[in-house]
Amino acid sequence: MKGTDGAIYNDNNSASGATFGASDIISLALDMDNRKAYWAVNGTYVNSGNPSNGTNGVTWATSSTLGDAWTDVITMGVTGYSNIHWKCNFGGYTDISISSGNSDANGYGNFEYAVPSGFYALCTKNLAEYG
Repeated sequence: MKGTDGAIYNDNNSASGATFGASDIISLALDMDNRKAYWAVNGTYVNSGNPSNGTNGVTWATSSTLGDAWTDVITMGVTGYSNIHWKCNFGGYTDISISSGNSDANGYGNFEYAVPSGFYALCTKNLAEYG
């Protein structure tokens, strides 16, 4: 998602999104089963997305030329310019100040905004259970 115009890039295409700036909290819910990504700015999902019921997510394509072993490969990148400093929180330790403290349904993670139903923090305990 690009901050200046809110565009969400998917392969060679883009869809509208929501702009964001300094101190905004960007959330990402990944649905690996259905190949969809849901972006939120300060707790509000863009494009009226709803990860819990699977609506209005950004679908990413897969390459049939790579074969079945590569169909679920997804690459995401974060970049910035002009002395941008990104802080990421995957649910474990973070130096980000969190005022509300939300965890996933298993009780893992510490997030500013609620974790959508059916989504889990990226941690070894959840990976062991859900893959």
